[in-house]
Amino acid sequence: MDRRQMISMLCSFVLPPVLALLLFTAAITLFILPSIEVALMERKKETVRAVVATAASILAWHAQTVERGERPLVEAQQLAVAEMRAVRFGGNQEYLWIIDQQPVMLMHPYFPELEGTHLTDFSDSRGKRLFVAALEASRQHGGGFVDYMWSKGPSTAEAVPKLSYVKLVEPWGWVVGSGIYLEDVRQEIRSVTYQVLIISVVIGVTVLLLLLFVVHRGWRSERARYQAEEELIRSREQYRALAHASGEITLLVIDGLVVGANRKACENLGMSEGELIGRKFISLVGNGDSIVDQSISNDVVEGGTLDPVEAVLRGKSAELRILLSAEGVVVHNGPAILYTG
Repeated sequence: MDRRQMISMLCSFVLPPVLALLLFTAAITLFILPSIEVALMERKKETVRAVVATAASILAWHAQTVERGERPLVEAQQLAVAEMRAVRFGGNQEYLWIIDQQPVMLMHPYFPELEGTHLTDFSDSRGKRLFVAALEASRQHGGGFVDYMWSKGPSTAEAVPKLSYVKLVEPWGWVVGSGIYLEDVRQEIRSVTYQVLIISVVIGVTVLLLLLFVVHRGWRSERARYQAEEELIRSREQYRALAHASGEITLLVIDGLVVGANRKACENLGMSEGELIGRKFISLVGNGDSIVDQSISNDVVEGGTLDPVEAVLRGKSAELRILLSAEGVVVHNGPAILYTG
Protein backbone atom coordinates (compact mmCIF):
# COMPACT_ATOMS: atom_id res chain seq x y z
CA MET A 1 0.00 0.00 0.00
CA ASP A 2 1.53 3.29 -1.07
CA ARG A 3 1.36 6.58 0.79
CA ARG A 4 -1.45 7.99 -1.32
CA GLN A 5 -3.63 4.98 -0.63
CA MET A 6 -2.90 5.21 3.09
CA ILE A 7 -3.86 8.89 3.16
CA SER A 8 -7.05 8.04 1.28
CA MET A 9 -7.91 5.37 3.82
CA LEU A 10 -7.26 7.74 6.70
CA CYS A 11 -9.56 10.33 5.16
CA SER A 12 -12.25 7.73 4.50
CA PHE A 13 -12.28 6.03 7.90
CA VAL A 14 -10.81 8.43 10.46
CA LEU A 15 -11.95 11.87 9.35
CA PRO A 16 -15.76 11.30 9.37
CA PRO A 17 -15.97 9.97 12.97
CA VAL A 18 -13.58 12.65 14.22
CA LEU A 19 -15.70 15.36 12.58
CA ALA A 20 -18.85 13.78 14.03
CA LEU A 21 -17.35 13.84 17.53
CA LEU A 22 -16.23 17.46 17.11
CA LEU A 23 -19.70 18.45 15.92
CA PHE A 24 -21.25 16.66 18.91
CA THR A 25 -18.93 18.53 21.31
CA ALA A 26 -19.63 21.85 19.59
CA ALA A 27 -23.38 21.25 19.76
CA ILE A 28 -23.19 20.53 23.51
CA THR A 29 -20.97 23.52 24.24
CA LEU A 30 -22.43 26.15 21.93
CA PHE A 31 -26.12 25.27 21.82
CA ILE A 32 -27.38 22.74 24.37
CA LEU A 33 -25.70 24.09 27.52
CA PRO A 34 -26.58 27.76 26.82
CA SER A 35 -30.16 26.67 26.05
CA ILE A 36 -30.32 24.81 29.37
CA GLU A 37 -29.08 27.88 31.24
CA VAL A 38 -31.66 30.12 29.58
CA ALA A 39 -34.44 27.59 30.19
CA LEU A 40 -33.57 27.23 33.90
CA MET A 41 -33.43 30.99 34.41
CA GLU A 42 -36.75 31.46 32.62
CA ARG A 43 -38.30 28.70 34.72
CA LYS A 44 -37.16 30.39 37.93
CA LYS A 45 -38.45 33.76 36.74
CA GLU A 46 -41.75 32.22 35.76
CA THR A 47 -42.02 30.57 39.19
CA VAL A 48 -41.53 33.81 41.11
CA ARG A 49 -43.86 35.63 38.71
CA ALA A 50 -46.56 33.02 39.32
CA VAL A 51 -46.10 33.20 43.12
CA VAL A 52 -46.40 36.99 43.13
CA ALA A 53 -49.43 36.86 40.80
CA THR A 54 -51.12 34.41 43.18
CA ALA A 55 -50.30 36.59 46.15
CA ALA A 56 -51.72 39.64 44.35
CA SER A 57 -54.94 37.69 43.65
CA ILE A 58 -55.27 36.83 47.34
CA LEU A 59 -54.73 40.46 48.34
CA ALA A 60 -57.28 41.57 45.75
CA TRP A 61 -59.78 39.06 47.21
CA HIS A 62 -59.30 40.56 50.68
CA ALA A 63 -59.88 44.02 49.21
CA GLN A 64 -63.14 42.77 47.68
CA THR A 65 -64.33 41.54 51.09
CA VAL A 66 -64.03 45.14 52.26
CA GLU A 67 -65.94 46.43 49.25
CA ARG A 68 -68.70 43.89 49.90
CA GLY A 69 -68.86 45.00 53.53
CA GLU A 70 -67.86 41.60 54.90
CA ARG A 71 -64.91 42.96 56.89
CA PRO A 72 -63.61 46.33 57.95
CA LEU A 73 -60.55 47.62 56.08
CA VAL A 74 -58.10 47.27 58.97
CA GLU A 75 -59.13 43.69 59.73
CA ALA A 76 -58.93 42.66 56.07
CA GLN A 77 -55.48 44.20 55.69
CA GLN A 78 -54.24 42.53 58.86
CA LEU A 79 -55.47 39.12 57.64
CA ALA A 80 -53.91 39.71 54.24
CA VAL A 81 -50.54 40.68 55.74
CA ALA A 82 -50.58 37.64 58.05
CA GLU A 83 -51.21 35.30 55.13
CA MET A 84 -48.44 36.87 53.03
CA ARG A 85 -46.00 36.71 55.97
CA ALA A 86 -46.43 32.92 56.19
CA VAL A 87 -45.76 32.18 52.51
CA ARG A 88 -42.52 30.32 51.73
CA PHE A 89 -41.31 28.64 48.54
CA GLY A 90 -38.09 27.71 46.76
CA GLY A 91 -36.82 25.33 49.41
CA ASN A 92 -38.27 27.53 52.17
CA GLN A 93 -35.79 30.29 51.28
CA GLU A 94 -37.99 32.65 49.27
CA TYR A 95 -40.72 34.85 50.75
CA LEU A 96 -43.06 37.77 49.99
CA TRP A 97 -42.79 41.40 51.03
CA ILE A 98 -45.22 44.34 50.71
CA ILE A 99 -44.72 48.10 50.36
CA ASP A 100 -47.18 50.91 49.73
CA GLN A 101 -46.99 53.93 47.43
CA GLN A 102 -44.88 56.08 49.78
CA PRO A 103 -42.93 53.69 49.72
CA VAL A 104 -43.25 52.35 53.26
CA MET A 105 -42.48 48.74 54.20
CA LEU A 106 -45.74 47.14 55.28
CA MET A 107 -44.44 43.58 55.73
CA HIS A 108 -41.10 41.78 55.57
CA PRO A 109 -40.86 38.39 57.31
CA TYR A 110 -37.05 38.36 57.61
CA PHE A 111 -36.50 42.03 58.42
CA PRO A 112 -39.46 43.11 60.57
CA GLU A 113 -37.41 46.10 61.76
CA LEU A 114 -38.00 47.63 58.32
CA GLU A 115 -41.81 47.57 58.74
CA GLY A 116 -43.20 51.08 59.01
CA THR A 117 -39.95 52.54 57.64
CA HIS A 118 -40.01 55.06 54.78
CA LEU A 119 -37.83 53.55 52.04
CA THR A 120 -37.34 56.36 49.55
CA ASP A 121 -33.64 56.69 50.41
CA PHE A 122 -33.07 53.01 51.16
CA SER A 123 -30.38 51.65 48.83
CA ASP A 124 -28.44 48.43 48.43
CA SER A 125 -24.66 47.94 48.64
CA ARG A 126 -24.28 49.30 45.09
CA GLY A 127 -26.26 52.43 45.81
CA LYS A 128 -29.45 51.39 43.99
CA ARG A 129 -32.71 52.62 45.54
CA LEU A 130 -34.35 49.25 45.07
CA PHE A 131 -37.79 49.99 46.58
CA VAL A 132 -38.17 53.16 44.53
CA ALA A 133 -37.28 51.07 41.45
CA ALA A 134 -39.87 48.45 42.48
CA LEU A 135 -42.51 51.16 42.90
CA GLU A 136 -41.71 52.61 39.47
CA ALA A 137 -41.90 49.19 37.79
CA SER A 138 -45.32 48.51 39.34
CA ARG A 139 -46.66 51.93 38.33
CA GLN A 140 -45.44 51.84 34.72
CA HIS A 141 -46.35 48.28 33.74
CA GLY A 142 -48.45 46.97 36.62
CA GLY A 143 -45.52 44.71 37.46
CA GLY A 144 -41.98 43.85 36.47
CA PHE A 145 -38.57 42.56 37.47
CA VAL A 146 -36.09 44.50 39.57
CA ASP A 147 -32.51 43.41 40.24
CA TYR A 148 -30.54 44.51 43.30
CA MET A 149 -28.22 43.33 46.09
CA TRP A 150 -29.76 41.77 49.23
CA SER A 151 -28.67 39.56 52.10
CA LYS A 152 -30.08 36.04 52.51
CA GLY A 153 -31.31 36.65 56.03
CA PRO A 154 -30.80 38.51 59.27
CA SER A 155 -27.87 36.27 60.18
CA THR A 156 -26.09 36.94 56.88
CA ALA A 157 -24.53 40.35 56.45
CA GLU A 158 -23.14 39.79 52.96
CA ALA A 159 -25.37 41.05 50.17
CA VAL A 160 -25.72 38.94 47.02
CA PRO A 161 -27.43 39.58 43.68
CA LYS A 162 -31.19 39.09 43.73
CA LEU A 163 -33.93 39.39 41.12
CA SER A 164 -37.45 40.23 42.31
CA TYR A 165 -40.81 40.46 40.60
CA VAL A 166 -43.23 43.10 41.88
CA LYS A 167 -46.90 43.60 41.14
CA LEU A 168 -49.35 46.41 41.96
CA VAL A 169 -52.49 45.41 43.90
CA GLU A 170 -55.54 47.62 43.49
CA PRO A 171 -57.41 49.23 45.15
CA TRP A 172 -55.14 49.38 48.18
CA GLY A 173 -52.18 50.56 46.13
CA TRP A 174 -49.93 47.94 47.66
CA VAL A 175 -46.95 46.49 45.85
CA VAL A 176 -46.24 42.83 46.60
CA GLY A 177 -42.91 41.36 45.60
CA SER A 178 -40.70 38.31 45.86
CA GLY A 179 -37.36 37.33 44.41
CA ILE A 180 -34.80 34.68 43.67
CA TYR A 181 -31.15 34.74 44.61
CA LEU A 182 -29.19 34.59 41.39
CA GLU A 183 -26.35 32.68 43.02
CA ASP A 184 -28.79 29.87 43.89
CA VAL A 185 -29.99 29.80 40.29
CA ARG A 186 -26.41 29.73 39.01
CA GLN A 187 -25.62 26.91 41.42
CA GLU A 188 -28.54 24.91 40.07
CA ILE A 189 -27.45 25.71 36.52
CA ARG A 190 -23.93 24.50 37.34
CA SER A 191 -25.34 21.30 38.83
CA VAL A 192 -27.50 20.60 35.79
CA THR A 193 -24.65 21.56 33.47
CA TYR A 194 -22.34 19.16 35.30
CA GLN A 195 -24.88 16.35 34.94
CA VAL A 196 -25.32 17.10 31.24
CA LEU A 197 -21.54 17.16 30.77
CA ILE A 198 -21.15 13.82 32.55
CA ILE A 199 -23.85 12.26 30.37
CA SER A 200 -22.33 13.85 27.28
CA VAL A 201 -18.85 12.56 28.17
CA VAL A 202 -20.22 9.04 28.71
CA ILE A 203 -22.07 9.19 25.40
CA GLY A 204 -19.04 10.72 23.67
CA VAL A 205 -16.65 8.09 25.02
CA THR A 206 -19.07 5.30 24.08
CA VAL A 207 -19.49 6.69 20.59
CA LEU A 208 -15.74 7.19 20.30
CA LEU A 209 -15.07 3.58 21.29
CA LEU A 210 -17.65 2.37 18.80
CA LEU A 211 -16.16 4.58 16.13
CA LEU A 212 -12.66 3.32 16.92
CA PHE A 213 -13.94 -0.24 16.65
CA VAL A 214 -15.62 0.52 13.33
CA VAL A 215 -12.54 2.38 12.09
CA HIS A 216 -10.31 -0.52 13.13
CA ARG A 217 -12.54 -3.03 11.36
CA GLY A 218 -12.81 -0.80 8.33
CA TRP A 219 -9.07 -0.20 8.30
CA ARG A 220 -8.35 -3.92 8.39
CA SER A 221 -10.99 -4.60 5.77
CA GLU A 222 -9.69 -1.87 3.51
CA ARG A 223 -6.10 -3.05 3.87
CA ALA A 224 -7.22 -6.58 3.07
CA ARG A 225 -9.08 -5.27 0.05
CA TYR A 226 -6.04 -3.38 -1.18
CA GLN A 227 -3.88 -6.46 -0.67
CA ALA A 228 -6.45 -8.60 -2.45
CA GLU A 229 -6.56 -6.20 -5.36
CA GLU A 230 -2.78 -6.13 -5.57
CA GLU A 231 -2.62 -9.93 -5.39
CA LEU A 232 -5.34 -10.24 -8.02
CA ILE A 233 -3.48 -7.84 -10.28
CA ARG A 234 -0.28 -9.82 -9.81
CA SER A 235 -2.12 -13.09 -10.49
CA ARG A 236 -3.75 -11.72 -13.60
CA GLU A 237 -0.45 -10.33 -14.81
CA GLN A 238 1.17 -13.71 -14.31
CA TYR A 239 -1.54 -15.52 -16.23
CA ARG A 240 -1.58 -12.78 -18.86
CA ALA A 241 2.18 -13.12 -19.34
CA LEU A 242 1.89 -16.88 -19.70
CA ALA A 243 -1.09 -16.53 -22.04
CA HIS A 244 0.63 -14.00 -24.27
CA ALA A 245 3.63 -16.29 -24.53
CA SER A 246 1.36 -19.11 -25.67
CA GLY A 247 0.54 -19.75 -29.30
CA GLU A 248 -3.01 -20.82 -28.37
CA ILE A 249 -6.13 -18.77 -27.79
CA THR A 250 -6.30 -18.22 -24.05
CA LEU A 251 -9.11 -16.70 -21.98
CA LEU A 252 -9.18 -16.36 -18.18
CA VAL A 253 -12.71 -16.39 -16.72
CA ILE A 254 -13.85 -15.60 -13.17
CA ASP A 255 -17.52 -15.90 -12.22
CA GLY A 256 -18.44 -16.20 -15.87
CA LEU A 257 -16.68 -12.94 -16.87
CA VAL A 258 -13.56 -12.63 -18.99
CA VAL A 259 -10.79 -11.08 -16.92
CA GLY A 260 -7.86 -11.78 -19.24
CA ALA A 261 -7.19 -12.58 -22.90
CA ASN A 262 -3.92 -13.17 -24.76
CA ARG A 263 -2.82 -11.57 -27.99
CA LYS A 264 -3.79 -14.66 -30.01
CA ALA A 265 -7.40 -14.45 -28.77
CA CYS A 266 -7.61 -10.73 -29.52
CA GLU A 267 -6.22 -11.16 -33.06
CA ASN A 268 -8.52 -14.06 -33.99
CA LEU A 269 -11.66 -12.54 -32.47
CA GLY A 270 -10.95 -9.08 -33.86
CA MET A 271 -11.36 -7.45 -30.42
CA SER A 272 -8.97 -5.65 -28.11
CA GLU A 273 -8.28 -6.99 -24.65
CA GLY A 274 -10.18 -4.07 -23.19
CA GLU A 275 -13.26 -5.05 -25.22
CA LEU A 276 -13.01 -8.65 -24.05
CA ILE A 277 -12.44 -7.99 -20.35
CA GLY A 278 -15.72 -7.81 -18.46
CA ARG A 279 -17.69 -9.55 -21.21
CA LYS A 280 -19.67 -12.66 -20.32
CA PHE A 281 -17.83 -15.70 -21.63
CA ILE A 282 -21.11 -17.27 -22.72
CA SER A 283 -21.64 -14.37 -25.16
CA LEU A 284 -18.47 -15.39 -27.04
CA VAL A 285 -19.50 -19.01 -27.55
CA GLY A 286 -21.91 -20.15 -30.24
CA ASN A 287 -25.36 -21.21 -29.04
CA GLY A 288 -25.73 -24.91 -28.28
CA ASP A 289 -22.08 -25.60 -27.52
CA SER A 290 -21.80 -27.87 -24.51
CA ILE A 291 -18.70 -26.05 -23.25
CA VAL A 292 -20.83 -23.17 -21.95
CA ASP A 293 -23.30 -25.34 -20.16
CA GLN A 294 -23.34 -24.13 -16.55
CA SER A 295 -23.20 -27.59 -15.06
CA ILE A 296 -20.05 -28.37 -17.07
CA SER A 297 -18.42 -25.07 -16.15
CA ASN A 298 -19.15 -25.70 -12.48
CA ASP A 299 -17.35 -29.04 -12.71
CA VAL A 300 -14.12 -27.29 -13.67
CA VAL A 301 -12.91 -26.44 -10.17
CA GLU A 302 -9.44 -26.16 -8.72
CA GLY A 303 -7.39 -28.99 -10.15
CA GLY A 304 -10.19 -30.08 -12.50
CA THR A 305 -9.97 -30.15 -16.28
CA LEU A 306 -12.27 -30.45 -19.25
CA ASP A 307 -11.18 -32.45 -22.27
CA PRO A 308 -11.09 -30.56 -25.57
CA VAL A 309 -14.55 -29.93 -27.01
CA GLU A 310 -15.36 -28.56 -30.43
CA ALA A 311 -16.85 -25.09 -30.04
CA VAL A 312 -17.44 -21.89 -31.94
CA LEU A 313 -16.02 -18.57 -30.69
CA ARG A 314 -17.67 -15.48 -32.09
CA GLY A 315 -15.83 -12.18 -32.11
CA LYS A 316 -16.54 -8.79 -33.57
CA SER A 317 -15.66 -9.75 -37.17
CA ALA A 318 -14.74 -13.41 -36.99
CA GLU A 319 -16.19 -16.78 -36.11
CA LEU A 320 -13.75 -19.52 -35.11
CA ARG A 321 -14.38 -23.21 -34.84
CA ILE A 322 -11.83 -24.55 -32.41
CA LEU A 323 -11.12 -27.31 -29.93
CA LEU A 324 -11.69 -25.63 -26.57
CA SER A 325 -10.43 -27.07 -23.32
CA ALA A 326 -10.70 -25.78 -19.74
CA GLU A 327 -8.69 -26.06 -16.58
CA GLY A 328 -9.58 -25.02 -13.07
CA VAL A 329 -7.06 -22.59 -11.59
CA VAL A 330 -6.77 -20.45 -8.47
CA VAL A 331 -6.55 -16.66 -8.72
CA HIS A 332 -6.05 -14.92 -5.37
CA ASN A 333 -7.43 -17.86 -3.41
CA GLY A 334 -10.54 -17.93 -5.58
CA PRO A 335 -11.63 -20.33 -8.34
CA ALA A 336 -11.18 -19.36 -11.98
CA ILE A 337 -11.28 -21.17 -15.32
CA LEU A 338 -8.53 -20.95 -17.91
CA TYR A 339 -9.96 -21.68 -21.37
CA THR A 340 -7.53 -22.52 -24.19
CA GLY A 341 -8.23 -23.33 -27.80
